[in-house]
Amino acid sequence: MPAGSLRPSPALQEHYTPAADAQKEETPVAGRRAGDAISGGVDGSIGEERAEVKSMPKEDRTAEGSPASKRVIAYIDGFNLYFGLRSKGMRPYLWVDPVALVESLLHPDQQLIGVKYFTSRISGGNPAMEKSERSRREAKRVRQATYLDALMTVPRLEIHYGHFLEKPERCRSCTAQWLRSEEKKTDVLIASHMLTDAFERTCDQSLLISGDSDLAPPIGIIRDRFRDHRVVVAFPPDRYAAELKRFAHAHFEIGAAKVRKAQLPDSVRTASGHELRRPTEWT
Repeated sequence: MPAGSLRPSPALQEHYTPAADAQKEETPVAGRRAGDAISGGVDGSIGEERAEVKSMPKEDRTAEGSPASKRVIAYIDGFNLYFGLRSKGMRPYLWVDPVALVESLLHPDQQLIGVKYFTSRISGGNPAMEKSERSRREAKRVRQATYLDALMTVPRLEIHYGHFLEKPERCRSCTAQWLRSEEKKTDVLIASHMLTDAFERTCDQSLLISGDSDLAPPIGIIRDRFRDHRVVVAFPPDRYAAELKRFAHAHFEIGAAKVRKAQLPDSVRTASGHELRRPTEWT
């Protein structure tokens, strides 16, 4: 195992084969870069048996062999999903309905308790920026604000916010300076909610929509402490993390057709009667 990589607890050793994982990671795949999604079949379980999975596993079994429970809470990494869609050229589908998307991934015998959407509000430009850059940033801020306001009308959806931290950076060659925005606290919030819901027995299955490997530790803790709790990872398009695959009970990639069919109406009306329309850049 590479230095600094996550080690599973003893209770997870039966699901973890470091030699096999090392062999997989050292084998180059033509045309794949870090963060690329996997095409074709995906693992349907932690063990050696492989199966193609396009949605939440229907006949999962707990470690004791009893049928899997039905209550599901979904946790969506908003920016991971957003950038995955953008990198796959799916900008027209950024107006996605998170609850409709999750429902399309479940089987009829699985009950959706709720969807938790995690993001951070971006800021507009500041006076130190060039006018064109300020205008570009403000347009992005307005698009995101419109989308988040539209999401607030969706039943069974909770929105949880982190924040952005702007760090000054300087080019060592030309001494040019700029501000780099870095999202903070989102992964911590997702981990906290997943662990809290597992400890409080709010759900029996967790569906994580993200390709962020930093979320592997909470999955490991849940598997260690709650052997009857299932954690399934749904990778957004063009997003993948070997650590998440290694610790989840099952994983799959969300297909473009699922996202295309799970769109908000072009026009959404808030409780106060204000009309929100899909941004023209997302059509």
